[in-house]
Amino acid sequence: MLVGGIGYRNLRDGSIGLHVIERLADRAGDGIEVEDVSYHPVGLLHNLQERPDYDRIVLVGAVARGREPGTVTAYRWDRWLPADDEVQARVRLNNHLNSFPIVNGGTFNQRGAE
Repeated sequence: MLVGGIGYRNLRDGSIGLHVIERLADRAGDGIEVEDVSYHPVGLLHNLQERPDYDRIVLVGAVARGREPGTVTAYRWDRWLPADDEVQARVRLNNHLNSFPIVNGGTFNQRGAE
């Protein structure tokens, strides 16, 4: 089993996945891996494709969805993949949401300042 934390260390609530894996790190072993998987989604996919199959993958993160703060939602993957154009639309949205303005007028995203 893989427990993956997703988050941004300096974004308060957005860092919850990282806090969870820090607390679980000492429980890793005996078939349980705990890891920071906050890097880009395509990189994570490639990383997972290079590993043996897991019985279960648990990803922990936070995202603003207009729900009551502290709401916990679990999703189960039904082995259905969306159409390619829907995946690309979500990747574009993710790239847009992860770009933050910085003082010099550029943007800062997961790749660094631009």
